[in-house]
Amino acid sequence: MEKIMERYSLKERKLLYRILHTQLKNYPELFDSEWLHDLQTDLQKVAQLEGIDIGDHGQWDNWLIQN
Repeated sequence: MEKIMERYSLKERKLLYRILHTQLKNYPELFDSEWLHDLQTDLQKVAQLEGIDIGDHGQWDNWLIQN
């Protein structure tokens, strides 16, 4: 079965994640969003496959802004 998130380009997923993440203060209900959690989990798996240490916020942030 195809994963839902993989239907969208990595570039688009990263963009949406960055935008939503910047809005957490304004919309605290995003903390409980299953969709945002699924998106983050998906991105973290991809990043790890590319050798990114997702525990290193600098590496994670730099990876997110790369196209």
